[in-house]
This record gives sequence, structure tokens and C-alpha cells, in this order.
Amino acid sequence: MNDLLFEEKFGACRRLKADEVETILIGAKGDPSQIEDLYGKLEHMSRNESHPGYQHYYKDRLSRLQGKACTIYVGGITPVEVTENRDKIVDALNSCQTAMEFGILPGGGTAFIHALTVLEDSNVMKLDVGANIFYQSVIVRQIFLKFRAQLNAFLRTRK
Repeated sequence: MNDLLFEEKFGACRRLKADEVETILIGAKGDPSQIEDLYGKLEHMSRNESHPGYQHYYKDRLSRLQGKACTIYVGGITPVEVTENRDKIVDALNSCQTAMEFGILPGGGTAFIHALTVLEDSNVMKLDVGANIFYQSVIVRQIFLKFRAQLNAFLRTRK
């Protein structure tokens, strides 16, 4: 029983936060081979478990061991403010998750700029009225975006 209480069994961490419900180790360090062994055991136990509640528990522990889980604490003065901040964080997390899964599309008119270069290089504008109208509308949009960016930069420097 006494051999369970040695420091090398516990490892080390930068900070510890514990209360009656949960224990949070921040900056925990451990032997990678022992972590891999524990991960393998938990994975085996998860596959062999028939109860969905225990399967969820094992998957939660596995994700924490991999470093794929975190806890975000959201605060505010009023309950409405807390809910609003929480919704903003959930939206940001969903956006990041979608970008990681499906990739990132460039925004800010880059598709229009690429279309402009294609139209300028080809002779389509001389023959097609629709292409010429599209070209002119994209030029106007590009000028508007540049003006707005310069205006935002100017307003930021004045603050």
C-alpha cells in the first residue's frame, strides 16, 4: 500500500485546482510511455464495455489524455451577459471546428480579384457584354473594399 504514495507515481504539474466536485491539473507532466500504456488500457476497456455511460466516461478520459478536451469558463455580471458570452464562444469554436474539417475559404473579395485577373488576361470582355458588366461591377466593389479598409485604418489610428 505504501508504494502507491511515492512522488514518481503521481508525476508533477504547474498548478492544481481542486474542489469537492472536480480536480484540475494544469501543466501536468508524466512519462510518455506510461501515458501510452494507460491510453491502450482505457481504449481496450472502452471497446469491451457494454454500458453506454461507462463508454462515454472512457472516451472522455481518452480525449483528456490526448489533449483534445478543455474546459472554458465564461463569466459576466448578469446572466444575460454570461449567456451572450457563452454563445459567442460556442460560435467561435464551431467556426474553428468547421474550418479544420472542411478547410478555409479566402474571403474579403479574393475570388473577385482572381476573376479580374482572368478577365484581364483573356479577350472575353471585348466580345461578351455580360463579362464587361461583371468586370466593371467587380472593379467598383474592389475600390469600395479598399476605401473601407483605409477608412477603418484611419479610424483606428485616431482612437
